[in-house]
Amino acid sequence: MNDARPAPSAGTGWPAWGLTFCLLALAGAALCVPAFSVFTRPAYRRFIFLGLPLAVAAVGFLFMWLSKVPLLRRPALLGRLGTILWTTLVIGAVGLNLSGVLMAYATGWTYFTYADHSLYVAMPRLLAWALPVAWVLGVCWEWTLRRVLVGLWVRGNRARLGWILAALLGLLLSAPQVVEGGRILSGAFTAAGLFRLVCMEAACTALALWGPGVLWSGLYRGLTLFFSVWALNDWYSPLFPAANYVSVDAMNHLLYSTGPAAALVWLGIASYRRNRNARSRRTEA
Repeated sequence: MNDARPAPSAGTGWPAWGLTFCLLALAGAALCVPAFSVFTRPAYRRFIFLGLPLAVAAVGFLFMWLSKVPLLRRPALLGRLGTILWTTLVIGAVGLNLSGVLMAYATGWTYFTYADHSLYVAMPRLLAWALPVAWVLGVCWEWTLRRVLVGLWVRGNRARLGWILAALLGLLLSAPQVVEGGRILSGAFTAAGLFRLVCMEAACTALALWGPGVLWSGLYRGLTLFFSVWALNDWYSPLFPAANYVSVDAMNHLLYSTGPAAALVWLGIASYRRNRNARSRRTEA
C-alpha cells in the first residue's frame, strides 16, 4: 500500500471516527443545503468545483493536525518516464470517460446543445485557470480520503475498513453532482450518474492503493470534475456547463455508462500490474 503505514496503536482512536463522521456530515449538508436555499447555476457550479473540495481538504488538514502523529510516508518516486507514463494513462482514462457520449453522438443517438453560452465563450480562459486548480483540488480531495482517513484507520489496524469508508464517503460527497438537494429529475440519468461516480471511486481507489498514489488519483478526479462542471454534461445535470448532450432515448444512458466503466478497467489493470510487478521485485530482492 503506497499511501499509509500503520503506527503502533492499541486501537482505533477518536481521530479516525471523528474524521469519518465529519466527512459524513459534510456530505449530508452538501446534499441537503441546496434543497433549502436558492442556488443560481453559476453559484452551484462554484460550490461543486471549489467549495466542497476545499471543505473536504480543510477537514483533512484539521484532523491531520489534531492527530499529532506522522501517519504517512513519502511516496516512491516514479522517475521522469514513470511520471509521463502515468500522466498519459490518466489523461487517456479521462478521454475514455467521454467515449460513451461520443459514440452516441457519432451514431446520432444524442446531440449537443449550448447550455451556458457565456461559459462556451470563456472556455479558453477557463482552461487557463480551472485545469490547474482542478488538479490541486482533486489531489486535496484524494489526500483527505485516501491518505488521512485511510491512514488513521490503518493506524488502528483496520486498513480494509478505511479503504471501504474512503470509497463510500467519496461517493456520498460526489453525489451532489448528480442529485441537487436530493431531487431526482430523471431516473435514467440518476442511475447512470451514480454508476459513473461508483466507477470514479473504484478507479481512484485502484490508483491510490495499487498505483502511483494520490497525485494521479487526484489528477483523474480533478480533470473529470472539470469537464463535468464546466465543459460537457447531461441535459438533466444540475451543473449546467457550457454544453449539454441530450438523449433521444432513456436507454442511451446505458451507452453513456460504458465510458466510465472502460476508464475503470483501464486504470484498474494498469494499477494492478504495477502493484504486482512491485511485489515481484521485492520478493526477488
